[in-house]
Amino acid sequence: MRKTLYLKLILAYIIFGLFGFVVVATFVSDMTINHLTKEKADALYREATLIANTYATDLYNTEVSLETVKTQLDALDTYLNATIWIINPSGRMVLDSSAPVDVENEVVVENFDPTITPAPTIQSVTFSRRLTRKC
Repeated sequence: MRKTLYLKLILAYIIFGLFGFVVVATFVSDMTINHLTKEKADALYREATLIANTYATDLYNTEVSLETVKTQLDALDTYLNATIWIINPSGRMVLDSSAPVDVENEVVVENFDPTITPAPTIQSVTFSRRLTRKC
C-alpha cells in the first residue's frame, strides 16, 4: 500500500508539473507577444511624432531641402527598419524613405485622415497623472 501511494504521489506531481508548464507556456507566450507588439508600436509612434515635429516642420517651412530630409530619413529608415512617409494634410505623399525623390509623379493616399490619433496608453495616462500631482 505504501508503494502504490508513493507511486500515485509521484505520478500526480509529474502530471501537475506538465499541466503547469503547458498553462504557463501558453499564457506567457501570448503575454510576451502582446507586450512586444505594444512596445514596438509605442516606439514607432514616438519616432513618428519626432519626425513630424522636426523634419516635416522644417520641410514645410522650407528651412531645409527635400534631399537633406531624404538623407536623414534614409538613416532613420535603416535604424528603425521601417518605411517612413511624410504626408501633407491633404493626403499627398511628400517623401517616401523607401523610394527615390520624385517630385513629378504625385502619390495621393486615399481616405487619409490627419485627425486620427491613437488612444492614450496606460503609460501616458500614468505619466500625466504624475505631472498633475507634482504641479
